[in-house]
Amino acid sequence: MNFKLFLPFWNRLSALDQKIIVENSREILYEKDYLILSDENYGFLIAKDGKFRVYIMNEGKEITLYRLYQYDMCFLSANCIFNSINFEVMLKTQEKSIAIWIPSNIYKNIMSKYVCVSNYTNELMANRFSEVMWLLNQVLYKKMDQIVATFLLEELNYFENNKLMITHEQIANHLGSAREVISRLLNYFQKEGIVKSSRGIITIIDKEKLMKVSNGK
Repeated sequence: MNFKLFLPFWNRLSALDQKIIVENSREILYEKDYLILSDENYGFLIAKDGKFRVYIMNEGKEITLYRLYQYDMCFLSANCIFNSINFEVMLKTQEKSIAIWIPSNIYKNIMSKYVCVSNYTNELMANRFSEVMWLLNQVLYKKMDQIVATFLLEELNYFENNKLMITHEQIANHLGSAREVISRLLNYFQKEGIVKSSRGIITIIDKEKLMKVSNGK
């Protein structure tokens, strides 16, 4: 495991602390759609490869907070590191993925010893908080057609072409909505010539129109 690739402060740690991290960390390969609960308390997660979805669930409804890609890190899965985090967060792999777990007590120890680690962690936490606040703004102040359009535009960044390999149910889970609502909106978008919806695939036909819907025009 080359931690230098994942942790920008690695070279500032003592040889002993580097050794402790290497010897106590573990690498786990997960199959697609594997659910990782925050109360399993593995510690501090580094996404070595693949894609992870971080979300919350309430009364059977899910809403995606953010996603993790290669070299991303997840703090919300380590609520024992941050005592102020007291709500349940879940992670699910969206494809075959590899995670590196640093035990929470090890990470908490280096945070207390190194200002650079503490500052870096706080900065990443602030970035995650900003992402969640942006999400809340979308949910609270945008119409559902704008939210769906924005989501589809964001998904385009993760696919090589204009075809999104995603179901209506998965979109509903990401946005904390009902599948029926998503299906109605996608049918409307299809009638307007914006998308073409087929089983498990949504093809973006007119990106410019989709951007206008996203912007409320």
